[in-house]
Amino acid sequence: MVTVKFCCIIAVDVIIANLDQLVLSFNYFCCLKKIKHLYIIHVEMCFKVDLQKNRLKQINGISQLKNLTELNLSRNELSDFPVDITGLYQLEKLYINQNNIKTIPENVFPSLEKLKFLKLSTNRLEKLPQDMNRCQHLNYLNLSNNCLRNLDPLVGLSHLKELYVERNQLAELPELLFLNNSLTLFKANGNPLRKPPQEVCAGGLRDIQSYFAMLEADAPDVCTVKTMFLGSSMAGKSTLCRISITWASGSKIFSLRFPTQ
Repeated sequence: MVTVKFCCIIAVDVIIANLDQLVLSFNYFCCLKKIKHLYIIHVEMCFKVDLQKNRLKQINGISQLKNLTELNLSRNELSDFPVDITGLYQLEKLYINQNNIKTIPENVFPSLEKLKFLKLSTNRLEKLPQDMNRCQHLNYLNLSNNCLRNLDPLVGLSHLKELYVERNQLAELPELLFLNNSLTLFKANGNPLRKPPQEVCAGGLRDIQSYFAMLEADAPDVCTVKTMFLGSSMAGKSTLCRISITWASGSKIFSLRFPTQ
């Protein structure tokens, strides 16, 4: 293992045998075009590379690390998704959060068949590649603090357990995403959601799943409830604090609470 932190290094040219981990975080790298010079001997032994909190604008040659299982590129200045990652067939964890990435090209994720953990939060993503659901082993995905309007490319991630999409531009959530029985944690606050309503989303994953399950099971019976207060504005009225919507069979769909003054 080699660790170099909190330095002002601006270039690296190292030949190391039997290297299993490389930590170069918290430095001032701007470009790693010649990263291949780090791994001339026994490349197959390197499993983890940490390059977080530098000033990287691009990274080339990383695909040489064929057995790399964890890569941390977070807190850099990447504006383009590093397509060399497509050659990391053994990669299981990828941290690329807190960069300036706007788009991810197609044909990146189909090659990352073993990817389980992906952190893409705090970038500038406006859309996801349509083939993102090819990461069938993905169980953790963080897309918070982006500009996403659509999550359809995530439908089909059958092993996904945790999904974070807070503070995006989502107005609707895909129904099929919540028919996934593996999903155990979902966070979507800070979005202009209309379907499901924000009140439903505030109730958590179970309420969202119940909402979509109800739509799927008996769509013709879906109805809306409208409340009106009649009379002059200063007249005394009761305050609506809570409403529960229930089928005639007695099965509860969801319950909403309203703040009282």
